Amino acid sequence: MIVSKKERNGMRNVIIGVVAIMGMCSTSFAQILSRGDLFGPGALPPTVGVELGLGLHREQGNFQAICECTFEDGKGSGLLAALTFNLPLDYEWSIGLKAGIDFKSFATTADVVDVTSIRYEQNDSVAQGRIRYQRNGDIAATYFTVAPAVKYQFFRGGPFVQAAAGISFLMSSKFTHTRELTSTSAELLDPSGNPTGQVITDVTFQKTGTREETLEDGEIANIKGLRLGILLTGGYDIPVSDKAILSPMLTYDFPLSTVRDDMAQDWKISTLLLSVGLKYLLD
Repeated sequence: MIVSKKERNGMRNVIIGVVAIMGMCSTSFAQILSRGDLFGPGALPPTVGVELGLGLHREQGNFQAICECTFEDGKGSGLLAALTFNLPLDYEWSIGLKAGIDFKSFATTADVVDVTSIRYEQNDSVAQGRIRYQRNGDIAATYFTVAPAVKYQFFRGGPFVQAAAGISFLMSSKFTHTRELTSTSAELLDPSGNPTGQVITDVTFQKTGTREETLEDGEIANIKGLRLGILLTGGYDIPVSDKAILSPMLTYDFPLSTVRDDMAQDWKISTLLLSVGLKYLLD
């Protein structure tokens, strides 16, 4: 292949530009890794920063509402917003503290076949019938969380792992319990509970006159004010300037304490958190 002089000069300029950019990145990265010697030559200086994340929540165990119906296997999402501080002890180890607001929420549903009293408005008579509906539980809890942490940094930069104790204080909670008819037909039963073969239509809940009604809507009764957990994190530090580091992270929040004890069976909330931290070097 024959390359003209003009093309050779263009290729040379491109190569020089790429080498220059790589040199600038290397210099920036080297500046970050070599800055600060609070606990050892070349160790990073302390950092402060912010962390924002999306939590994917999962209900463990179950609990009963006032109606003594059970809610379990709930799933949902929520947000985390926190401030962070990190203090290196040497090249690899550092200690830190995270404090912020953790919004946890999840929903759970169950299909129910129930025997209930059915009232005829025409003659105000009552019969027993079998209805089908879906029970919905929406649960939310907001915590102020403090998490002292220990971090291990690989290769003086890049990947890291971290373990923290999650100490969470309840700020607010809410539980909404609704049920919705999945069929407006009801199968009538005789006094012994056996099907009569008769089916009535246009069935609604007496309280609302519609296919849906709310049974509970308020704070979670007897919820604990303190929640404890272990936060296990894997992440990667990416220098974005000579004083700033961007850190994508994946954290599992393993619950140690239950949300509520009475009318509950080991009821806990676990979280898989996808977050990004932006840290600023204090030198």
